[in-house]
Order: sequence, then structure tokens, then C-alpha cells
Amino acid sequence: DLHDARAETLLDLDEAEAALASARTALAAGPPPARYSTAEGAGAHRSHALAGAALERLYRFRDAAEAYGAALARRPDYAPAWERLLLLGALDASLRPLWREAAEAAGRLRIAGTKAGLRPTFPAGELLEGLCELGLPAEAEALWALAAARPPGPLAAGLWRVQRGEAEAGRRV
Repeated sequence: DLHDARAETLLDLDEAEAALASARTALAAGPPPARYSTAEGAGAHRSHALAGAALERLYRFRDAAEAYGAALARRPDYAPAWERLLLLGALDASLRPLWREAAEAAGRLRIAGTKAGLRPTFPAGELLEGLCELGLPAEAEALWALAAARPPGPLAAGLWRVQRGEAEAGRRV
């Protein structure tokens, strides 16, 4: 927790290198034992996301995207990591394959959790909103199909059709 808190503070002070070092220290320590009261994701998905934020500030966008992907591999419903990963891919098309990797991991974890009787949550609303804003309908539909267990709602389906140039069909949906 202290390493993550230090990383957040250093990011606020715009000391990205030191923040990255703190996030990596938290990751090296790993998640605390269950018997301790701690912030969720310390030494795990939260620390990966903090490392991603520091890497973005250092203009190491591929490394940042990979850090967000690592956060999502541990917790597929972590909306802040999805938000940043989608934004980086929207700005740099070479990072979009990382979207697919994160969505596939989320789908695998969701399916495994269902078989085990667990029901991991998935940030459906946040992910749909981010996908709709991308203006990349084919990529959005593919990601949704990999990550979610259900088809997109009518608003998203209609918007993706409009983005493809099928305005009348989109309005009907």
C-alpha cells in the first residue's frame, strides 16, 4: 500500500521515473496476505495501472499499454485500465492488438470464473462507452464479442452501424 501511495504522490508531483520505481517495488512485493487490511489491488492490478500511468508520462506508450494489459489480466473489470488502454490504442493503431489480448483474457477469466461458481464482474458500461467513442465499429464489435457474454445493447449496435455509414439502419436499431 505504501509503495502504491508513494507512486500516486510522485505522479501528482510529476516525478514519473520515481513513481515507476515505486510501482515496480509494489509489484515485486506482490499482493499482501489476506489477513491484512489493504487497498484492493496493491501489488497487483492497481500497481500495474500506476506503472502504466508513469510510463505514459515518460512517453513510453507501448510499455504503458502493456502495463494496463497486465492490470486487466489480473482483474478484467478494472475500468481505469480499460479506459487508458483504449485511449492509447485510439491514438496509436499499433497498440490495438493489445486490446484484443486484454479482451481475450477477460473472456477467459469470465468463463473460468463461471465454471468455478464465481461470477467475475465485467465493466460492461464503461467498456461499451469507450468502444462507442472510438469511431472504429469493426474493432469495437470484435472486442465486445471477445470480452462480454452478451451482445451489445441497441444504442451501441445502432451507433456502430452509423459509424459504418449505415445511418438509416442505425436509426432503426
